[in-house]
Amino acid sequence: MFYKIILVLSIIYCGCILSQTGRINGIVKDEKTGLPVEDSNIFIENLNTGTTSDKNGKFFFDDLEEATYSITITHISYLDRHIEITVDSTEFINIYLKPNPISLGNVIVTSSKFERTVRETPTPFAIVNKEEIINNPAITPADVIKNEPGISLGRDGIWQTFVSVRGLSRSNLVYLIDGNRIETSTELAAGLSLINLDNIKRIEVLKGAASSLYGSGATGGVINLITDDISYNENFKYGVTISNSNRSVNKGSFGGINLYLKNDKWFADLSGSMEYAGNTQTPTGTLPNSQYKTKSISLSSGFKLLPDQEIKVNYQNYDAKDAGLPGGNSLFPSPAKVTYKNAQRILYSAEYNIKNISTSFTGLSLKYFYQEIDRDVENIPNTISSIPARGNNPPKKVMVQSVTPKGNHKTNGVQLTGNWVIGDNYFLVSGIDFWQRKLFTSREKDVMTQILSEDGNTVVSEVKKITGEKPIPDAYFTSTGIFIQNEISFLNNRMKIDFGGRFDLINIKNDEVKNPLYEITNGIKDESPSNQTIIWNSGKGENTSWSGNIGLLYKLTEELDLTFNFARSFRSPSLEERFEFIDQGNIVKLGNPDLKPEEGYFFDLGNRLWGKRLTVRTNIFLNLFDNLVTETQGEFESRPALIKNNIGKARLFGFELSSEYNLLDEMVFYNTVSYVRGEDTKNNVNLPLIPPLNGRAGLKFPLFNYLNINLNTTFFFRQNNISEGEKETPGYVLLNASIFSNKFRIGEVHFQAAAGIENILDKAYRDHLSTNRGLIDIEPGRNIFLKLRLMWDSE
Repeated sequence: MFYKIILVLSIIYCGCILSQTGRINGIVKDEKTGLPVEDSNIFIENLNTGTTSDKNGKFFFDDLEEATYSITITHISYLDRHIEITVDSTEFINIYLKPNPISLGNVIVTSSKFERTVRETPTPFAIVNKEEIINNPAITPADVIKNEPGISLGRDGIWQTFVSVRGLSRSNLVYLIDGNRIETSTELAAGLSLINLDNIKRIEVLKGAASSLYGSGATGGVINLITDDISYNENFKYGVTISNSNRSVNKGSFGGINLYLKNDKWFADLSGSMEYAGNTQTPTGTLPNSQYKTKSISLSSGFKLLPDQEIKVNYQNYDAKDAGLPGGNSLFPSPAKVTYKNAQRILYSAEYNIKNISTSFTGLSLKYFYQEIDRDVENIPNTISSIPARGNNPPKKVMVQSVTPKGNHKTNGVQLTGNWVIGDNYFLVSGIDFWQRKLFTSREKDVMTQILSEDGNTVVSEVKKITGEKPIPDAYFTSTGIFIQNEISFLNNRMKIDFGGRFDLINIKNDEVKNPLYEITNGIKDESPSNQTIIWNSGKGENTSWSGNIGLLYKLTEELDLTFNFARSFRSPSLEERFEFIDQGNIVKLGNPDLKPEEGYFFDLGNRLWGKRLTVRTNIFLNLFDNLVTETQGEFESRPALIKNNIGKARLFGFELSSEYNLLDEMVFYNTVSYVRGEDTKNNVNLPLIPPLNGRAGLKFPLFNYLNINLNTTFFFRQNNISEGEKETPGYVLLNASIFSNKFRIGEVHFQAAAGIENILDKAYRDHLSTNRGLIDIEPGRNIFLKLRLMWDSE
């Protein structure tokens, strides 16, 4: 079989050697200022291929056949441009784009497997681009996307953040970095924090069930973090970008540097960053143990083997240390001090792409990735238990000095994807993906017992015992999926239907676990303690499932369209949900190996207006679930416990609205509103961690030629539809203001700056999704931020 694959690839390789002579060079410029436009999308429709403009607005296509090509140029801040150009040798073109202060849905997204603009796909997306990231004081990707409709921020700490998408979070979302799965524990949120935000080019959030695209876990949606992709350049070119940002609320400071080299055949890109933050200030005082330190390095490179064949390799290493969890959550005693002593993510990936294999077979991609995440947590419970004398037993003091759980998460994956064009209006993507997660955990509990005199005032002796445990057995989660997605256009492109399906085979395996594994008493190790018992027997399991989706886009007019989406989704319970045994000194958490897979049915109806002065997007949605996994009250060894169980049926429904209105010149009013309701329909109770009605309203406008002002308010209503154990959350309103510049040039260096104030009135408030339930559960106070970028290149 291996030799057959090599033979097929060799035939494709040789067939692509046929020489092509045409070339297009161009520069994209702002029609108003004449300045170059970076990150424009230039797409050749005939070839179903595209590129992006670089920092100088330049782009090129080489080795083109002599022909006439239809080219579309899009940018989120400009009106679309369509041109035709005939290539017979080398053609040079200047393309001028007309600025547009409101978004017309012309940013290209890739998470739906097709490269399409938001306007041309029925799928509900939220998109954050590079400019928005640069001008945002965010610490993590979750901070960046929290203002998008349907998305709410939650935090276990200042650095440890997560999001809820239409009421679903953590295990119901698939997190990706450049299409590579982030597989880690969902108990303490850090999966979305393990990346240098300065390296992200775009964040795509697919809102709604996407199991037919990405397999298990995507019952609530997909969050894809797309890192900077260096384009090739006609001539040899090199450059450097230096970034710096500072925040007053935690005396935070970030520094980053990016170096790149490129020509028309290869590129190399190297980035590094360091960040430090102290304890966060709130309106009521300092939030203790909210500090963190991070550093990162990444390297990406690409090589053109032939005009239509490319290899890309990527390496990322992100490391966080001393990242505090201010209040912990129900796992920890209230006075506990819990810290990520170390959290590290390492990624290796390699990708081989072939384009334009034939007029119908337009692309083939083979990708391998390896991702490893290490989590090293230290819990200092700060509790002392006094045990009175009983019979012949003297009084004692028992002090749990530390609990140190560790986890190692390794994920390997392979993806093979093919793109097809069948006629003028039928596109198809099919493929197979395989990934395996390996989980290895350990935990040590360090307990000091003091034997006291009869009056309890004198320490007679001390016993120091370290107990070794495995909170989760060594376990393996293996997924193999086959998928196909179709896109068909009708009625002269006024109607478009997307539909597809997927079949997944999932295998789960775990080793036997004995607890305690060992005990070390006053330095003497016992690997077979008398109280050792089997917590989990070794075992194997298998889940099979199918999922499907259908999306409809109908253009009532050039500016008004309707969308409809339906999907069947599934989620196989995670290794933690099946096997966890977490005992941090408070409530015990137990997994359940007999959990059934979750099944979901997703409906979404949308209406979108893409006017030149007014855009409006509305969606109503319904998510129905069977066998939803949640925690139920129980007991373990006569102690209160939370045990994973299937609850039967659940329902989430709600709506979203976002709009932009060009009041005059380039002044824009914008707003968003989101609402979701979650119900356990079997027991007729509310689902936990559902955000209240919330939204945003603001005004943005230019000041002179290079500055832009953004004034906005964020509002959350009271949340009183709460589940058992939750607290009602009062409503609140926050005021924010920022000013940011366009790129401007001094000598040979380009500059870009941003500054602003978050929570101007220093409002004390509590976010409903936040798990900061310690002595202080108030969110950060007033924050003044300043960001600066310096860019230089050899051209």
